[in-house]
Amino acid sequence: MDINSYKPLDSIMPFHLSNSEFRLLNGAYDCGKTTAMIWEFIECMCEYPGIAGYMCRKFNDDIEDTTRAIFYRECPPELIEHVEKGGKRCFFKNGSYVIFGGLYTRGKVYQRLKIPVCSLIGVDELAEIDEKDFRDLISRKRSDATAREQLEGKEYPLKFMAASNPPNFDHWMYQKWELDKAPGFKYWELDIYSNPYADKRYIKSLEYEYRNNPSLMRRNLLGKWGFVSHGKPVYSGFSELVHVKELKYNPAKPILRGWDFGFCHPCVAWCQFDNDDRFKVLDVILGQDIHLDQFADKIIKMSNEKYPGCEFQDFCDIEGSYNDDNSDKTSVQILQAKGIFPRFMKTNVLHGVDILVKKINKLIDGQPALQVDKECRLAIEMFMGGYSMAKLPPGSAQKEEPDKDGVYDHISDAIRYIINFFFKVNEGIPVHIECQEPSFFSNENANDTQTRYYR
Repeated sequence: MDINSYKPLDSIMPFHLSNSEFRLLNGAYDCGKTTAMIWEFIECMCEYPGIAGYMCRKFNDDIEDTTRAIFYRECPPELIEHVEKGGKRCFFKNGSYVIFGGLYTRGKVYQRLKIPVCSLIGVDELAEIDEKDFRDLISRKRSDATAREQLEGKEYPLKFMAASNPPNFDHWMYQKWELDKAPGFKYWELDIYSNPYADKRYIKSLEYEYRNNPSLMRRNLLGKWGFVSHGKPVYSGFSELVHVKELKYNPAKPILRGWDFGFCHPCVAWCQFDNDDRFKVLDVILGQDIHLDQFADKIIKMSNEKYPGCEFQDFCDIEGSYNDDNSDKTSVQILQAKGIFPRFMKTNVLHGVDILVKKINKLIDGQPALQVDKECRLAIEMFMGGYSMAKLPPGSAQKEEPDKDGVYDHISDAIRYIINFFFKVNEGIPVHIECQEPSFFSNENANDTQTRYYR
């Protein structure tokens, strides 16, 4: 890394030293991630004569004024043999070359562009593309057979590198690099404060802009997996600064567990009412491609470790009591075999949402009636807008409803199954209801009462 006196930042040096095939710089604004990716390209092109590289973004016209411009600004001119097609191809004197492009052209209908076969592939703003595009890109990452003559029978190394602002927890990148931890996949978090060349005034302006939004602060200044709402939040009024607290559970009161079933993303939420009737979300876990039998064992273990000696009361969707063609037991029966006896009843999604929204916007002795533990990131992101309203076509007369996104809707449902058992909304005010066992009745038909049955 001594070409043209390029000196990587200490925070970026591990990226250059890594031998991982799939490397990701997950960085904040102005942290130097794109420049680092470009210099890794330059070094590889110098080290392996004749190697081919492809550097791209999602849209063809986006790369011209960003990634490509930075490349020609950084690359030492003495390395370049010639540039053709308005800068779209750059050839080095040793025969190496890089092609700049995009996966699509913009227009009323996106037009897919051809991806060249290359040993090196770099993607700027990887979060912009979907997983299918990623798979298409790496399918074109192959070593050129003609290289064997120049490298004495050796093939070129295969490298994929990317720079990106951190996406949401539900993004495929988070699954690929953080959760799966597949061999060859490595990422680095880069914050803006590690770049001594970053404009201090720019940093101050970002700090001020995100002063009331800690999630965007983490994402855009600290380079951590973050959150960006894709639509209108279902739970209006939720604020990370107001509703997120450092919570402690009360061992003398029952822990309420809400279960949302399913193989792809089963979910359990741990909640509790405090002595002043505030509803507290203590923790949430989201499974990934796991059968309920295994998932339940995991929940039992976690519950005993985090809440030792506590009484647990369980709640679920009434559909968990229905027969499933894929199993001879219902979800409820599977839990019952493990000593878990969930209560369930017929509910309405918007009914539970309405109760939670009322809790969010209510204060009890100056404190919000709904609170989420500061370590429970999934629930925080869900309330902030991860769970959003489905987008409707312009002019549609269809009623606005929450979007079933496959991640955040499961978290909402797990919490909603609990709250539905304790309240109904009467003239805009959550009113306690008395639950009976077995609970095979509709919440809408429950008698109004002030009884706190399970608390």
